[in-house]
Amino acid sequence: NTSTVTAGTIDSVRWIIQGGSPATSISKTTVTPLFNTPGNYTVTLNAYKCGTLSTKSQAITIKANPTVTALTGPSAVCTGATITLSSTTAGGVWSSSVPDMASVNTSGVVTGLMNGSTEIIYTVTNNGCSTSVIKFITVNTTPNVTVTSPAICSGKTAQPIAGGATTYSWTGGLAAISNPTTPILTTTTTYTVTGTTG
Repeated sequence: NTSTVTAGTIDSVRWIIQGGSPATSISKTTVTPLFNTPGNYTVTLNAYKCGTLSTKSQAITIKANPTVTALTGPSAVCTGATITLSSTTAGGVWSSSVPDMASVNTSGVVTGLMNGSTEIIYTVTNNGCSTSVIKFITVNTTPNVTVTSPAICSGKTAQPIAGGATTYSWTGGLAAISNPTTPILTTTTTYTVTGTTG
């Protein structure tokens, strides 16, 4: 936390800042000390004008910043899909650094809108002091998976070929590649493939 105090027109000054860093200053304008510990402190200004000393003290209260736990959840989402982020610290406000790329609602549900990267920010405010935690999110383009399904004779194996993604996962225990080989088939059999990019 910082606190700002301003001096007027004088010959010279000396600030004495209890608990602050810096602890003293001779700035004639503005002093912005850093306070690392919450509590009550006194800031004293000794001002000199034509050899005359004038002293003014001001009591200030430094409030504690709220403690906010880190965001948990996936770090990537596809366009048109959603993921959910969460923090165990309640009462915060969600926002996105690039809302046109990924939006986030009041429950931490992130929707991918456009390929790229963005920051999802969760801010908790208590007694006028705020703390934010950030999670970087990558938005990937949803793959357009295609499949070529061969026609075979009964008692033969088949080799369907998938495209449009980086990695593939097949039902029926087929190998996680783009062109797996099926077991010997005697009837029409359906396999489902899921493609992933990023």
